[in-house]
Amino acid sequence: MAIVAISVGTCGFSYKDWIGPVYPAGTKAADMLPLYAAEFPVVEIDSTYYGVPKPETAASWVSRTPDAFRFSAKLPAAGTHVPKPMLGTVHDDVRLFRENLRPLTSSGKFACALMQFPNSFRPTEVTERHLRALRETLEDLQVEAEIGNRERQTGDTLELMGELRSGLVAVDEQRYK
Repeated sequence: MAIVAISVGTCGFSYKDWIGPVYPAGTKAADMLPLYAAEFPVVEIDSTYYGVPKPETAASWVSRTPDAFRFSAKLPAAGTHVPKPMLGTVHDDVRLFRENLRPLTSSGKFACALMQFPNSFRPTEVTERHLRALRETLEDLQVEAEIGNRERQTGDTLELMGELRSGLVAVDEQRYK
């Protein structure tokens, strides 16, 4: 029997409304990550979905967290929320994401890239080709896929993810669309 380690964290750490309930009153934005990392071993960086951070930002995350701390980061929307005619091609933001997060990967603090696909990402030859293209581009990273479309919740999808050396994220929703 394999032993599985489970780490608990949140999506993000830099929220002004956490000052008071989570962080001490008067906490500055630059102090939020170290305070967060003192309580949690992992965080999901959601902002990477909206834009690729500069390498200096990733290096700052590394320097402000303990050695055992880990980051997951959402792939930019340009890689996952792609118009149908562009499926199967990889946007330059995906390559920039891989490159600019190098401070995390080289420090050993990168847990995974999260590919969060829209509900419209149905199982077709074109979407499979897109998954394969993304995986090839990110071959040096651990990659996980969140595919909420219920048509993707099958053994075939699990088999495909295994072939692509990617995990499948379980979505906790009452019902899929």
